Amino acid sequence: MNKLVVTTINAGDCNIRAFNAGTKDLLGYDEQFTVTVLPLPEQSLPASPVVPTSLKGVATGTLPAKTQQNATITWTSSTTSKCTVSGTTVKAVDAGTCTLAAIAPKIVGQFTAFSDSVDIDIIEGDPQTLSAVPSLPTSILGTGSAPLPVTTQQGAQVTWSSQTSSVCTIVLSKGAPSVAGVTDGTCTIRATAPATSTFRAYQEDIDVTIQPRDTQVLTVALVSITGTGSGMLPTITTTGAQKVTWSLSTPNTCTLAGNKVTGKMPGTCTVVANAPGTAAYLPLTDSYDITINAKTAQSVNFTGVSATITGTQTVNLPLLTNPGNKAIKWATRSPSCTLKGNIVTGKAPLAISTCTVVG
Repeated sequence: MNKLVVTTINAGDCNIRAFNAGTKDLLGYDEQFTVTVLPLPEQSLPASPVVPTSLKGVATGTLPAKTQQNATITWTSSTTSKCTVSGTTVKAVDAGTCTLAAIAPKIVGQFTAFSDSVDIDIIEGDPQTLSAVPSLPTSILGTGSAPLPVTTQQGAQVTWSSQTSSVCTIVLSKGAPSVAGVTDGTCTIRATAPATSTFRAYQEDIDVTIQPRDTQVLTVALVSITGTGSGMLPTITTTGAQKVTWSLSTPNTCTLAGNKVTGKMPGTCTVVANAPGTAAYLPLTDSYDITINAKTAQSVNFTGVSATITGTQTVNLPLLTNPGNKAIKWATRSPSCTLKGNIVTGKAPLAISTCTVVG
C-alpha cells in the first residue's frame, strides 16, 4: 500500500480531497476531509542568565546566548545613545531607557522563531571628584609651576589641558602633571576623567591666578673713578641672586675686563648689566653710568722751607707731594749749590747767586 505524506506549512485547517475516476468494476471515489494543523510552541528566554533590569553609569551586563530551547540569540540595541551590545554583553552609555531586541531562528518541526524586546533602566552614575592630593593651586608666581592631581577620588585617570595657553601650560614629567605660568593673568585649566562602572564622567574648569614676576634689583656702588684707577662691579643681582654679565658701551673712556672697570680718559663710562630671569623674577637689562674724573694735580708744599741760604748752609726740601703723598725726586744743575737727596747745600759763592732745584 502506498502512503501519502502531508506536509504542514502554517497552523490552521488543512482541507484534503481524495478522488479517483473508478474502474469498469468500481465506482469512482471523491471525498474531502479536514486536518487541523496546530501551531508550534514558542521559544523563550532561559532562566539564567537573567537579562538585567537596570545598569548604573557605564556598567555592563550579561545577556543569554541561547533560548531555553537552545537556539542562538542575536541581540541588538534599538537605543545606541543609551546602551550598546557586543555579542552577549550590554553596556550602559547614558541615563535613560535602553531597549534591546532579541531574535533566534526556529527549530524546524519543534519551535517557532523567537523575537522579543526588553527594556533596561540606565541609571546615571554618581559624580566624581578630584583627588585631594596634591591640593589644587589658586595662584602661581611668574613662570613657576604647581603639581596637579593624577586621578579622581574614585580612581579614574585625569587628563589636564590649558584653556588659556598664552597664560599657562600643562607640563607632564614622568606622567605627573603640573601647571606652569607663562605670563600674568587668569589661567583656566580643564580636568576630564572617563566614567567608571558606577561613576559618571568628570569635567571641570579651574582658574589659577598667574602673578607677575618681580623686577630684579642690582645695586651698583661704583659711581666714579679718578684717572686710570679701577673699580669692581657686582657679579650677582641683589634680588634674584642671578649671575650678572657686563658689557661696555663707551670704550673711549674706560675698559672692562669681567667685572673690573678701568678709567682711560675723563668722561662718562657706560656699562650694561644682563642677568637671566627666574620663575619669580624678570630678566635684568640695565645700564649704569660711571664718571671718569681727571687726575688731580699734585703740588709741593714749601711752607717752612727757607728760600735763602748763606754760605754753605743747608735746607731740607719736602719729601712727598701734597696731595698724593708721592715721593719727590729732586735734581739741580746750578753751580752755586749741591743736592743730596732732598738736602740742598750752598757752595759759599763770591757773590750772591741763585740755586735752582727741580722736583
